[in-house]
Amino acid sequence: MTWRVLGGSFKQNTSSIVYVMPWKIAQLEFCEKQQFLMVAGSKVQIEPLLAEVLAYFCQHAGQVISRDRFIEQVWQGRIVTDNAVNRVIAKLRKLLADDSANPSYIVTLPKKGCPCYSCEHIE
Repeated sequence: MTWRVLGGSFKQNTSSIVYVMPWKIAQLEFCEKQQFLMVAGSKVQIEPLLAEVLAYFCQHAGQVISRDRFIEQVWQGRIVTDNAVNRVIAKLRKLLADDSANPSYIVTLPKKGCPCYSCEHIE
């Protein structure tokens, strides 16, 4: 299985506001460092692994990521089952209100690799 990160433009956040919001995903803003999403003006804290996966996808937007590479980079040598990876992706899809049948963010490419995104840095 392979995933494709949907394309996007990237802009570095250089402002010095209270919350550094380095990623914009459609109408959502994601703070990798503080591990939260801003959804309709509300701050939603997300668990560390989901934040790490989301950050990885944002950093690799526009790329096809193999499942092996994804596991190697995110889990960094820890043993993980396919079921555990699938659960994390499902949780992330739910958090982003992304439909696996008609995805906006995470696209699964069977027999090629992992899910992926359209993200951009906020300026």
